[in-house]
Amino acid sequence: MTTAKTITTYIQKHRKRIVVHVVLLIIVWLFVGGSDGFWAQWRMSRDIDALRRENAELRVQNIRLREQITRLQSDMQYIERIARERYGMAQPGERVYRIVPGTSGNAESNRE
Repeated sequence: MTTAKTITTYIQKHRKRIVVHVVLLIIVWLFVGGSDGFWAQWRMSRDIDALRRENAELRVQNIRLREQITRLQSDMQYIERIARERYGMAQPGERVYRIVPGTSGNAESNRE
């Protein structure tokens, strides 16, 4: 029984210090611990904000793509421009010239 008596005496002697440590542990647990802790909530809030921004960007991109689909289905001039610019297509009798950038940045070295 001496160990139980020693523990009881220690607790009585250091009661304030023990209470402070327990309170600090609880505060730390609330701040950091688990999925409900402040830190986890902050991270989730940050992730939600990032996902909302990404969602808004995707909505704008979706609107642009729908507009492009509509133009590709109905606007022949747009289709012709895309065919010429992206695919180098030409109508019969036309010539397509491609400008290939030189390997050297110095224009005089290309003349020699």
